[in-house]
Amino acid sequence: MSESSDADPIATVRDRSPLLRTYAERFRDQTPFSDLQIGVSAPLTPHTGLFVEVLAAGGGEVLVVGEAGSTHADVVASLEGLTAVTPLARSGMSAAELDERRRDLLDREPDLLADDGAQLLRTVHDEFPDVAAGIRGACEQTTGGITTLEVMDESGALAFPVYDVNGTPMKHHFDNVHGTAESSLTAITSLTNAMVAGAVAVVVGYGHCGRGIARKLRALGAR
Repeated sequence: MSESSDADPIATVRDRSPLLRTYAERFRDQTPFSDLQIGVSAPLTPHTGLFVEVLAAGGGEVLVVGEAGSTHADVVASLEGLTAVTPLARSGMSAAELDERRRDLLDREPDLLADDGAQLLRTVHDEFPDVAAGIRGACEQTTGGITTLEVMDESGALAFPVYDVNGTPMKHHFDNVHGTAESSLTAITSLTNAMVAGAVAVVVGYGHCGRGIARKLRALGAR
């Protein structure tokens, strides 16, 4: 690990993300989020940290809450050093504390929301209807979250447009195929201490995620 990545937990992800670096450079010139508050609720990993950096580069004021059990203390410390970012999270916080931090974020009346799991979006509709009425739009990452929001939309309860990140071709053909396979098999091997090579593997379901996992298993020597 380089000295820079030791000091900056986001450095390695930043170095490996040329597209996001390009957007950050473009946003610094165009400032598309100038005078806007953006609320982000997602696991506070280095990847989320880079996403927040890009939003801040666009001139926005970014308010960030993490997820219980997946908030990295070093990422929080790194984001605290950015003038346009306010982390409302800490490593090891409970689910109850996380709910309170989401409410603190919504108390500040953000203009845009980026969610992972739709909990922030449900909270703003259930508990902050006046804030929801002023939100320009949001995005949601997960299939489960989108399913909930679709039900809300059908009943006329959705107060603002929400972009379905999980429904994009990039998500299907890249993240679902490659990212899901990588993270799933890394978790399995680390938790079980099992060797994939020579094992007989069964993949149930053969959509984008299933195909990616099957290809990864084959590449690692499984049958």
